Amino acid sequence: ENQRVMGILTCQEAKGREQLATMLAGQQGMSVEQARAILAAAAPQQPVASTQSEADRIMACEEANGREQLAATLAAMPEMTVEKARPILAASPQADAGPSLRDQIMALDEAKGAEAQAEQLAACPG
Repeated sequence: ENQRVMGILTCQEAKGREQLATMLAGQQGMSVEQARAILAAAAPQQPVASTQSEADRIMACEEANGREQLAATLAAMPEMTVEKARPILAASPQADAGPSLRDQIMALDEAKGAEAQAEQLAACPG
């Protein structure tokens, strides 16, 4: 099975068609010869990066999740690249990093019936 999969993934016809080759290799009954014929008939993949602008790539990177406003600001900068934006975004706190400390305190069972005291405790820093 490993030889069959590797035969499909590494054949000459798979070059430029890696996504299709991976899908064909995952098909149990697909022989190397059948996969090579299909791959030879298929058009090579177009690189995804060429269809996206650098700004779109910045907005789509994983580090932009929860930091969309900062990502949009970085994407608007003329010399900004996704390689430069990623570490900046990763170092910034996420906007939606979960419930606030106040919300966590107020959700405690111990806070029920003592909301005024819980509010005072939640207002204390640290």
